[in-house]
Amino acid sequence: MKRTTIFRYAFLVFNIVFVLFIGLNLYFPEKAMDIFKFRPFIIVSDSMSPVIEIGDIVVIRQVDPKDLEVGDIISFNWDNRNIIHYLADIKEDDQGNLIFRSKNAQAKLSSDWDYWSLEEENIKGKSLFKIPKLGLLAMFLRSIQGMFALIVIVTVFLIRKMVTKYYEKK
Repeated sequence: MKRTTIFRYAFLVFNIVFVLFIGLNLYFPEKAMDIFKFRPFIIVSDSMSPVIEIGDIVVIRQVDPKDLEVGDIISFNWDNRNIIHYLADIKEDDQGNLIFRSKNAQAKLSSDWDYWSLEEENIKGKSLFKIPKLGLLAMFLRSIQGMFALIVIVTVFLIRKMVTKYYEKK
């Protein structure tokens, strides 16, 4: 098999997996975490500033809550929201279940913890890495202005391609 054919198939497989990943994250985020074991989150609050800023993308990987340590940056579900904060404390209740406490970046050096207590099922994962400011582009594309800009760009590209083909035939 030729090398270019292999690259074409690899490129095709990569694109199929990428589109599947994006689609699952948009429409079935919990399934995406189950299948791929990681998930990107766009930060929309300044609660972790200056460590993580608004518009950063944080990639969270699924972990066993028993493997977490105080100081880890974790993602958890609270009140139907995904939150990313520091893990401040881990305790065990009378039945042997782990209870987690979190705090934001401003409280990192103090004992001002979040008011909630988290159980193991609330924990979604641990931060792998962040991509600074890339989420600003995604947030823009989700807005009406961003969707309009994307439609205009795609339309201009298609018209340009059609005009180029027309003049190539002459």
